[in-house]
Order: sequence, then C-alpha cells, then structure tokens
Amino acid sequence: LPDEAEYLIDHFNQFIGKPLRTAEITGGFAGLRPLLQADPDAETRALVRDHEVEIDPRSGLISIMGGKWTTYRLMAQETVDAACRALN
Repeated sequence: LPDEAEYLIDHFNQFIGKPLRTAEITGGFAGLRPLLQADPDAETRALVRDHEVEIDPRSGLISIMGGKWTTYRLMAQETVDAACRALN
C-alpha cells in the first residue's frame, strides 16, 4: 500500500546519502509468513518463528508449518527426511 511504501522509504532514507523518492520505486514484493500459533490471542511478535514437520497418522499427509526464509534448506531437509522415513 502507498502508506506502507512511504513508511519504508522514510526509514530507509535515514541510512543513505541521497534520499529515495516514491516515484523512483519500480517494483515491490510482499508475502505472508505462516506462523505456528498455539494461543489464538497471542500477538504475532510473540509467536515462535520455528517450523514443524507433521505427518497425519490417518492420511499419511506430510505438512511443513511455520518457518523462515532463512531456514528453508533445513525445513526442506527435515520434510524430505520425514517422507523417506514414512516410505521406508
């Protein structure tokens, strides 16, 4: 959203010599991070950024939940390892 872009640019400009203007922005990226939340009343900043691999005992569905982009390789390894164990 425009106000979010302005917020980020204002903070970014504090650290660079030549301030950036909104008109100079040619693209952007945003995403959602699925966080594990045991307490539905907890604030997102209080949630753990860890991940969890879960295997549904009835269907055998393997799910990966939570996590961070910086740990994607470990998340993938643990998920593939769980699949290998499930398939013997």
